[in-house]
Amino acid sequence: MARKDASMDEVAASEHAHPSMPIDTTKQALRDLQTLADEMVASQTVLWCEITRVNRRGLPRLVAAAGTKTDEPDEPPAVELPIPDHPGWYVKVCSGGTNAQLVAQLINEKLRSAVLTNALYTERQLAAELLHRDRDTGLGTQDSLQRWLGRQHGDVTLCIIELASLREHALTISDDEQRNLLRAVATSLGVQVAKTFHHGTLARLGTSEFAIGVPKLVPPVHMRTFVQDCRSAILDVAGLDIYAGWASSEDVRGTGVSLEKAALVARFCAAKHLPGTAMPYAGEVADEHARHTKLANGLSTALASREITYHYQPQVDLSSGAVVGVEALLRWADHQPTDVIDAIMERKSLGVSLGRYLLEHARETVERLPSGITLSVNVTAQHLFGSLSDDLRALEFPRDRLVIEITEMTAVIDLEHAAQVARDCADIGIHVSLDDYGTGFSSLSMYTSLPVAELKLDQSFVASMHSERPAFDVVTSLAQLSRLGSIRVVAEGVESLTQAATWRRLGGNLVQGFLVALPLPWDELCRFIERGSPVVVTTPQWCIEDAVLLEPQLKERGPEYEQWRARLHQWAVSHGAERWSQLAELWQLASLTDPARSETSGTLIAAVHALIERIDASLVGATLARASEIRHY
Repeated sequence: MARKDASMDEVAASEHAHPSMPIDTTKQALRDLQTLADEMVASQTVLWCEITRVNRRGLPRLVAAAGTKTDEPDEPPAVELPIPDHPGWYVKVCSGGTNAQLVAQLINEKLRSAVLTNALYTERQLAAELLHRDRDTGLGTQDSLQRWLGRQHGDVTLCIIELASLREHALTISDDEQRNLLRAVATSLGVQVAKTFHHGTLARLGTSEFAIGVPKLVPPVHMRTFVQDCRSAILDVAGLDIYAGWASSEDVRGTGVSLEKAALVARFCAAKHLPGTAMPYAGEVADEHARHTKLANGLSTALASREITYHYQPQVDLSSGAVVGVEALLRWADHQPTDVIDAIMERKSLGVSLGRYLLEHARETVERLPSGITLSVNVTAQHLFGSLSDDLRALEFPRDRLVIEITEMTAVIDLEHAAQVARDCADIGIHVSLDDYGTGFSSLSMYTSLPVAELKLDQSFVASMHSERPAFDVVTSLAQLSRLGSIRVVAEGVESLTQAATWRRLGGNLVQGFLVALPLPWDELCRFIERGSPVVVTTPQWCIEDAVLLEPQLKERGPEYEQWRARLHQWAVSHGAERWSQLAELWQLASLTDPARSETSGTLIAAVHALIERIDASLVGATLARASEIRHY
């Protein structure tokens, strides 16, 4: 017995079962589909089937059905498939799985035939419709959401849901798998909207964002329940968590803030917390939005009056102490770096304005830097995916001395576009650096996808490489790339001699961090470049790294080792022959092989042995057999 959700007239007239067909043709297509479903059941090709379509509001509607669900334990599991050439159409079939593809293909042909035989159908009509529909999910787009909001004359509640980590997850699956995942998410959200509100609209705003509009005020407690139901459904079908934010017309009345902007701000604030967080546009969120608006106005004024300045952090070759590059770091008087980020998030166009300001500054800076020293600049996501390629082509200065830094988390927003920008840069001689390497979901995939000339090892791995084996493995792999010379690798956030010595021993040379220098004003940078870095780590053998690695051991053992710690520092940071001349003096206790001669010296030698034995062989290269061997290096 067929089960029908609504009459054909209702479906055709109110929702248009197919967006490219007028009502008459749509009704005929629906009749053909119902006939097909009936024939499939009558011939026992399937036990039962349901044909649904996501309507213009993003809600699933049953347009044809045949057969009867038995809910018996021995009934074969049902299979739901998208109709290949018609986004938003789905068929659910119970047939033991063998005939589901056949049914989907037959439905596809029926719909295609209905479209092709429609005399009123034109490419122009289809193009106009597709402009407002998402190709992956069949949902409306941001444009269709704004049209829906414009038609509302009463109260409205708008909720925006973001799929957490979708962009990173997309790097590990095929395009077809991603498309199926998005369709499953869209269907789940449509079911929740229909079940909870009965009326509303559903649209896809971007790669990972969905918007739900409800033509009424929804109490916060009910909205939280709805969001949690959506979260559970999405976790079930996609394995992804969410962030959510919502706003109502009552929340923004009299503020001058659009409903969509308010919901986006709430979603943005939620994303600063753990996945699963949902926040309304009220209280602290509204206050934070007001602060961001003030910051955006301030940044716009600062750019216009050229109040934005830069400090420069040197990048140093540990083997020689020479400065090989500098990174330009933005400074906005009386503001923190996060204030700039908040201002750009509030007003996206500032990201492009700031990027162009930085490129103009870069042109002046490169011309003043000594030859052979590169200048690294960070680009905003808005500039990267906007006019960056064109702006770089317009530059007239030695382009081979400019390095454009793109963070992993920015590149993953649109990897294909980021890769094209990197190729454009390479074509005109500009180097591209992948910043914060290791923090993305799949760094290896990122490295192989982007034609970059440099990797910057994120400081979190440098900070934890002596305490966490996974971090040490990442550092080791990057150092090996550096040693092979296949790509330039810079270790960021190097703050101690221990970190510098380990990086050098593993095969890395280039570092950037507080150990070498803080970000410096231009005049101080020039003096630093002239005299070179005070930190030089030349290690033909293992000795200096292992000696510096001993430092934390000495510190833990108490004040009696302060003199040895001081001499260890002096030895590690001194230059050339001066450093090596101090080697015998520093390790004079190594000749005291008889522990009875000096309890203190014997204890220290034992500490050296214990430390070396604990360090991985790939770090040390060899196990110290006798402490006295140190004298031979």
